[in-house]
Amino acid sequence: MLDTGALVGPYDLKLNGLSAITAACISVNQHISLNETWTATEESIFDPSDFTAAQTTDLQQAAWLDSVQFPVYAANPSGNAAAITAIQQAIWDLGELEQAT
Repeated sequence: MLDTGALVGPYDLKLNGLSAITAACISVNQHISLNETWTATEESIFDPSDFTAAQTTDLQQAAWLDSVQFPVYAANPSGNAAAITAIQQAIWDLGELEQAT
């Protein structure tokens, strides 16, 4: 949890009510609550027709940060809180830069 009270990931999501998948929050401006449901569309961050070049770069950087965050969390969720929070903030910062352009 950040000083602002925002929860940081990774998050466990159920896909079609079945198996849990690990996911990260990529936008501090998109709030979710426990037990919410939504419809999602899978999109490739490597398909240039889905995103602008800047969005693609930001999403790829966020994905790399997630690949670092998830193992850090799995190794010791409470002991690595500062590192997990710093990684999550970096992911959110990428999204904020994209929204500002």
